Amino acid sequence: MKQNKVYDHYDDEVKIYGSTAQCTMPDIFIRNLEIKKILSSIQNLSKEKTSSLKILEIGCGNGYVLEKISKKIKAEYTGVDVNKKMIDLAKKRNLKNVTFLVDDILNTKLKSNTFDVIFTERCLINLLDWKMQKKSLAQIHKLLKKNSHYIMLEGFEDGLKKLNSARNSLGLENITSAWHNLYFKKKQLENEIKGKFVNDLNKNSKIAYDNFLSSYYFGSRVLYPALISKKSKIQYNNSFIEFFSMGESVGNYSPLQLCILKKF
Repeated sequence: MKQNKVYDHYDDEVKIYGSTAQCTMPDIFIRNLEIKKILSSIQNLSKEKTSSLKILEIGCGNGYVLEKISKKIKAEYTGVDVNKKMIDLAKKRNLKNVTFLVDDILNTKLKSNTFDVIFTERCLINLLDWKMQKKSLAQIHKLLKKNSHYIMLEGFEDGLKKLNSARNSLGLENITSAWHNLYFKKKQLENEIKGKFVNDLNKNSKIAYDNFLSSYYFGSRVLYPALISKKSKIQYNNSFIEFFSMGESVGNYSPLQLCILKKF
């Protein structure tokens, strides 16, 4: 089964990257921007809460992100991942306010109506069938308290299409999603969550997607490869592309985007 190969892939990630920030995301600038965006999103949502927050990360990997966030925001944290080796690494961080568990979102053992905030970071795209993705969204809805929030940082097809259009303009080949990823179609997603989640900004408005990585992707995946010699090897994490991680993001050139959904 192809899905089992995805789980094996993350065993390899453990061997290669261990407890480092690059586990599941070798591009360190993307990883840092993701954490910054998730952190600011939780901080904004926590202003609405008067009691202690209960926060869940689904697909927490080696626990790197929760370690960073838990040091900034006081809350009761739970991190779950289907991969036991990842959870073993996460537990070694010995975080006092974080509980790490092996758990499969498709068959979760967590209690319903428990969490104030749930977030995923490139997790649901590892489910290679829309039926599984739909089930995971239903499970997330079940785990949230009423009027609580899901921070969805996942891959979307429209950003990849726009990125490749820019690359093609400069004679560059298309970038494809990783073999172990299935990016979301926005219309399909929105039809599925209708009646379950609403846009956090306005109940009656369209879902707002934050393409916070757009400028970085344009610089690192369009300008950088177009400028270097064709004989040179693409190497990310360099000083040139770091520049594009520093300013305001514009456009829709990244497949990785974030939206905040409120349980209806």
